[in-house]
Amino acid sequence: MEVETLKEKIDDLENHSKRKNAVIWGILESSENDYSSIKEFIESEIFKRLMNFEQRIEVTRAHRTSIK
Repeated sequence: MEVETLKEKIDDLENHSKRKNAVIWGILESSENDYSSIKEFIESEIFKRLMNFEQRIEVTRAHRTSIK
């Protein structure tokens, strides 16, 4: 059981180390009202429409911050 727990922890650490992070400033609160989530808004409006990325970029998580 301990070996399995350690394998899970290693897997979790590997997944976190592979994660790419991006910070997008200037998105107004409630900009995503026409979308089901802020993730969908970022994928559609920021990456696809504004940045013209042809390949789909999946947003795994999206967080707001109160930093001004």
